[in-house]
Amino acid sequence: LVGALVLPAGSMSTRVMACAPLASALVGVKLQLPEASAVAVPKVAVAVLRTTGRPASAVPVNASAVSLVTSPEASAPVIGRCDNDMRIFYTGSFWALLNPFSLTAGLLSLSMIIMHGAVFLQIKTVGAINQRCKKTVAIFASITLVIFALAGIWVANTDGYHISSSILHNAPSNPLVKTVNKGTGLWLANYAEYPMLWAIPGLAFITGLITLLLSKFERPGWAYISSALTLAAVILTAGVSMFPFLIPSSSAMNNSLTIWDSSSSLATLSIMFWVTLIFLPLVITYTSWVFRILRGKITQEHIRLNDHSAY
Repeated sequence: LVGALVLPAGSMSTRVMACAPLASALVGVKLQLPEASAVAVPKVAVAVLRTTGRPASAVPVNASAVSLVTSPEASAPVIGRCDNDMRIFYTGSFWALLNPFSLTAGLLSLSMIIMHGAVFLQIKTVGAINQRCKKTVAIFASITLVIFALAGIWVANTDGYHISSSILHNAPSNPLVKTVNKGTGLWLANYAEYPMLWAIPGLAFITGLITLLLSKFERPGWAYISSALTLAAVILTAGVSMFPFLIPSSSAMNNSLTIWDSSSSLATLSIMFWVTLIFLPLVITYTSWVFRILRGKITQEHIRLNDHSAY
């Protein structure tokens, strides 16, 4: 009977294993099948199963085969995706980064920074330079509002993302356990669910116009505060529109990173909390001191009287 259990040296056996979620698996984790257009790429991996052979009998060689499923759109320009080891990488080209919407967002950022800087120079200067700063504020405040409005119309008519599966807020960070759908106008879904959020882009338009008017009527100090609010509202608009997405992927939507599945560990977050609690007041104090030292306008008389410290 014992001899019947010994396989001949040249024999081979095949075993098929079906894997299913454990009964204790987290609620909300769904079994997902690949898309019909997906391509299966064979990959061989060494099995981790250990066997003990009877002395003088043939030693079996264990191997297993798995399929790595990839999307046929993998060559399309993407923002990012994850490999099997959950490492994020970019699969597009450099020129794919310079798409029309990215360039539009870049122009918006540039114009509002120039507006803000020109307002600050209007506070610090007099004479001809002050007048040039006033014109610059008027030009770039207008450009900022126009580009911001056009970008909003663009976003409303482009494809956005939405998580259709359940979101496990307390689960370990894993960007591969969610289902993401794509549809036109979904980047504005948060505004439809919470209409009060429209106050944020509305604030950007209001404060932008106030900045233009305050600069024109020689109120650069208040214009600086209004300009800062404009920058904050524009940035918050982008964050509210994308929430909860941080880095959406155009070729592997389910690999898109959100605030939940790309967060740091609890230990890292705790350390950063205490670091921020200690150093943020120091940064605020130092910045306030710098603004106090640099207060006032820069004139030729000021430079003449402070020729040893003004440079």
